[in-house]
Amino acid sequence: MHPKIRRNLAKIIYRETTFATHFNVPIKFDQREIKAVNERIIETPFIFSSIESDNNPKKILDFGCTRSWISLSLASLGHNVYGIDIRDFPFQHPNFIFKKGNILDFEIRNFDYIISLSTLEHVGLGAYGEEYDHQAFFKVIHKINWLLKPDGRFILTLPVGRPSSDQFEKSFSPNEILDLILTRGFYLVKENYFRRFDYIYWSPCSKEEIAGVSNDLQARKKGGSGVNGVGCYIFQKSHPE
Repeated sequence: MHPKIRRNLAKIIYRETTFATHFNVPIKFDQREIKAVNERIIETPFIFSSIESDNNPKKILDFGCTRSWISLSLASLGHNVYGIDIRDFPFQHPNFIFKKGNILDFEIRNFDYIISLSTLEHVGLGAYGEEYDHQAFFKVIHKINWLLKPDGRFILTLPVGRPSSDQFEKSFSPNEILDLILTRGFYLVKENYFRRFDYIYWSPCSKEEIAGVSNDLQARKKGGSGVNGVGCYIFQKSHPE
């Protein structure tokens, strides 16, 4: 093989392997055939559209930043971004600071936005080697409220449908997640729901429709990647301390 072709092939293999290893890409292929399109196809544009674009850099915390390129993307857009995760995040950017650890131990405050992209459903379950804690969800919500500035916003995406839980993640009913957040110092700014069809198509749906969608383990395994229903929310801190 010609050395130039070999070098280019090595670059392609490295690039594709690195991207697939470190980031949760939305479209999953088997050879050239699309096998699944996961919820990232919905969540990522929702995050970007939810952050105000007024040429003023925002102070943003990405809670659960590992396996996501959101932090690096927002940093590249000029925002001052922090990432927190109990796992490693091996990438750097001049506008990005990564802190490895539990968000409950994080002490930097007054964020304009805190993002939780498909993270909150794993909290307290021990899925990533952390200690099981059935109260962790509520502790994290209170912590997020404390970390935000008085008019700061919490952008949340997570599985929504029929309630279910296993050792990896939870799925919440729409009323359940709203009750959990709105009773802890937030008010609702926006809510959107989307469901997946045939594992590769996504469509907006109503709160009533999303309530019947299955995100349990059997449904996830059959789909090959991701869940079948997702809720996307913007909450605002309802009062200063």
